[in-house]
Parts: sequence; C-alpha cells; structure tokens
Amino acid sequence: MDKYTIRNAVVSDANSICQIYNHYVLNTTVTFETSAVATDEMEKRIYEALFKKLDKGSLHAIIAGVAQPNEASARLHERFGFEKVAHFKQTGRKFNQWIDVAYWEIIL
Repeated sequence: MDKYTIRNAVVSDANSICQIYNHYVLNTTVTFETSAVATDEMEKRIYEALFKKLDKGSLHAIIAGVAQPNEASARLHERFGFEKVAHFKQTGRKFNQWIDVAYWEIIL
C-alpha cells in the first residue's frame, strides 16, 4: 500500500487547489460559492490562513525568498504588507540561465 503524507497547504499549491475546489464550486452543493475561484484569490486565502495560524507571540518577523522574476508573488507579498528588502543577482543557475532571488519581510 502506498504511503501518503498530509501537510499544510503552501502558496505554490494554489493552482492545484483551485482545480480541485472549483470542480465542487461549479458542479456540487458542497459549497455555496457559485463562481470559480481564481488562483490569485486562492493564494490570498492560503496566506490569510497562515497568518491566523502563526503564533505572533513567538514570531517577530517573516521572511520570504522568491526566485525572480515573479511579479505575481511580489504583488501577493506586498498586498499582505511585506516589504522588499533585498535582491541578489544571479544567485543560482537553472534551465541554462542565471536566477535572481529577492527577499520580502514583514515585522509582525
């Protein structure tokens, strides 16, 4: 028998979650939502759930590292109050190209 791992959702899961969830939105009465949920909306919901789950008493800051370019991720982080604090050029190499990495931070 295969072993499965159950874990918390992360923002990069948003598109897959939308595909599953939207089937139920459009074809069942499991949810009372009537319009398909866009990936960016699901990303927002995941981040909102994360912030509710965090124990702000034990965390002072959250730092997010994002491969660049990624305007969608930049907008998402900034919408939640993150500030871009660093941009490192040509940090890694993948698919025959150099990749920059930028960092966003929020003080809780």
